Amino acid sequence: MKTRILTILILVAVSLSGAQALADEPQGFVARLKQKWTEVSTEVKAKVKAKVDEWIDYWQGGDKTKTAQQQQQPQAPGQWTPPPVKITETNEQAQLRAQPIYEEKAPNSTLDDVKRVQQTVKDTPVLSVATPAVPGTSNLPKTKAGVPKADFKQFKVTKKIPRLDIGTEPTISAKDFNYGHLNWNPHTGAEFQRLPPVPEIKSQELTAALTMKVAPAKDPKEPPIQKQVMKAVNQGTIDAITYNLEVGEEANPLPYQALTPDELKMVAALILYEKGNNCPVVMGHFHELAQKAKTKLEATFHLGACARELKMHQAAFDYLSEVIRANDSEYSAAALEMLARDLQPIYERDFYNLAKSVPNFKSLIGEKSRDLITYRMAKGAYRAKDYKTSILYADQVSEKSDLHDDARVLSAMNSFAMGEKSKALKKLETTWASLQARKGPTSNIRALVAVNLARMYFSQKKYPKALESYMQVPKDHALWVQALIEQGWTQIAIEDYPGAIGNMYSLHSPYFKAVYQPESFVVRTIGYLNICQYGDAYKTLTWLEKDYRKWYDHLDAYLKTKSQGPLVYESVKSYIRGKSTESVDGVPFQLWREMARGKEFLNLQSAMNDKLDEVRRFSEAHERMNKAKASLLNRVAQANRRMAELRAKIAQVKVDKTLAKEVPGWRNSLKLEQDLVTGLRYQAAMIDENRKTFSRFERQSRSKIDGMVSRLSKQAGSVLLARAKEMRQEMARVLENNELLRYEVFAGSGENIRYQVAGGEAAGSNRVPAHIKPTKMMNWSFDGEFWEDEIGSYRSSLQNNCPKTAKR
Repeated sequence: MKTRILTILILVAVSLSGAQALADEPQGFVARLKQKWTEVSTEVKAKVKAKVDEWIDYWQGGDKTKTAQQQQQPQAPGQWTPPPVKITETNEQAQLRAQPIYEEKAPNSTLDDVKRVQQTVKDTPVLSVATPAVPGTSNLPKTKAGVPKADFKQFKVTKKIPRLDIGTEPTISAKDFNYGHLNWNPHTGAEFQRLPPVPEIKSQELTAALTMKVAPAKDPKEPPIQKQVMKAVNQGTIDAITYNLEVGEEANPLPYQALTPDELKMVAALILYEKGNNCPVVMGHFHELAQKAKTKLEATFHLGACARELKMHQAAFDYLSEVIRANDSEYSAAALEMLARDLQPIYERDFYNLAKSVPNFKSLIGEKSRDLITYRMAKGAYRAKDYKTSILYADQVSEKSDLHDDARVLSAMNSFAMGEKSKALKKLETTWASLQARKGPTSNIRALVAVNLARMYFSQKKYPKALESYMQVPKDHALWVQALIEQGWTQIAIEDYPGAIGNMYSLHSPYFKAVYQPESFVVRTIGYLNICQYGDAYKTLTWLEKDYRKWYDHLDAYLKTKSQGPLVYESVKSYIRGKSTESVDGVPFQLWREMARGKEFLNLQSAMNDKLDEVRRFSEAHERMNKAKASLLNRVAQANRRMAELRAKIAQVKVDKTLAKEVPGWRNSLKLEQDLVTGLRYQAAMIDENRKTFSRFERQSRSKIDGMVSRLSKQAGSVLLARAKEMRQEMARVLENNELLRYEVFAGSGENIRYQVAGGEAAGSNRVPAHIKPTKMMNWSFDGEFWEDEIGSYRSSLQNNCPKTAKR
């Protein structure tokens, strides 16, 4: 105890006296300190010594908390650092800082008291009625919300206005909650005490800090720029350059071989070909040179290239195919790319067979043309019914190609043709997902994928998915009508009879009066039968019988007299040339239209039209040759006029000697004009010679085209005849089924009548009862108003009239 008191006294003495006490009475203070020091224990001495050293160091400007390395660092000149202020927190202050602001528990309360107050708050409404409402005495009608209203139309004119008493509404007030004896009070802590004051700064230190001069910051220095100074070049520098020349082998010139006339003609034709837009002028020369052994391959390639440029597809296929078969490293690859780029559908199978006959065919395919050529090979293999090879080529078309979607559809069709229906479905689903993700094209490829997906789903009895796919077919596509009929069958399969009836109702609108669609009447009739609307079902069968029975008779009579393909083809051509709403040879125009819109026939007709266009292009080539020669002769005449003017100027020098200095320039211009005239006359002579050889090329090409047109015409006639017979068979089958459906209508309506006579009730009815006699005619040939944008979106509003207890 004494030791602690002595220690405190020493610390207090040191703190109170400070540096001033040490300065005023150093000897006496030190003597008294030593006397007390001998009476303190060793442990206390160490603690007191550490504390005293800390205080002495503070008052002398030192800081024992700094490391030795920090104290040894020299202070920059003119830099002043204020003494650190260290505040030591006492135990009492620490206790005050740790006190809670609020009490954690409510005194004199339990958990049950808290739960009871919580339940009281839940059960008691926030607002309560202070004054009840007073009802009014006036008798006024009220709205659904209970608000009085007055109808001014019913008021009568009177001098006495009655007093309106509508009563008063209730008065509400806020609810005050009572917490019982629960109490939460703020925590009352001990009295806060002042912290020890911060030591004052001495005036000497403050003066030194204020009068200190701070060195100004220096301007930033830019990095030195290293400039390469080129030395001046003079004659001495040039003379100092040394050249090390080596003597090579002595050159032995080869003997000069003059170009043959054929080679000179090839050079001239190539010069004109490279200038562009001169194919009619040089095709005759290439055709002539293609008959010579030395120039055969090169001339054949350029002849095929010119035929492709002029859209003479038959000649282009023939000559470029010949170059491809040669398997030449210089021309065959280019010929293959040219042929694949503008290949017509009728040549796809021949292109595939050509490629199979060429050894090392894959070596001719370049990177730029790989996707195009592999796609053409895939289509050719598909037409040749080599489905496995077609899949191999179709799968090689990269995703970056514009033909990628077409190739995926083609691959799926090959899998389907091979009987791999699950693979085909998966490929189409992947293609459709890709089209949807990148918002792909909405034209042909989208319709093809949607229709084929729907048909595969239908065959697997996945009717909801099939319906969704059918609805994705664009209305402007040629497959939309057929897809809508198939959609009707799908809706019947899922028992959506109003939807099936509505879609067929769309097809029976005036917009489709030229469309051949007997199956749509069957779908509509079956829809009516399933909702027991027998009157509409019978009416639909009557429409079918009225039109298609007559059409069947006319087509059957026609096919009995004209049972050959060419005759049918002539009738179709007559229909195409005339009005689209007129019958031909006694057959209704709807049947001709259906035969002429078949895809196979359209491809053949397109090929024949292209052949006829090729024949006309020969005449166009002759016209272009005539225009080219006329242009050359015009340029020769202009050059002759310019030469006459130059000769006149040169002759004038004899009269005016001052023009002598202009003579050299005039003579040079005259020489250029003479060379130009020579070249133009040579080109004109080449055109005359080309016209003769072009005529031989034309005769050969026309002969080939005529034979091709004849074969295509026979194929088109066969396709049309087969389609006509198929349509006759379809109508016969539909009309025969019509009798069966008529029996179903009569049987179903009889059963329904017997059920209702026996006391049964129908599920719904929207028909006029039989006992009501109409006062005027109630039959119309037109059921409503059609809007083009609503076609394909109708649904029947007829209710299901079948008995409630009936089971289908």
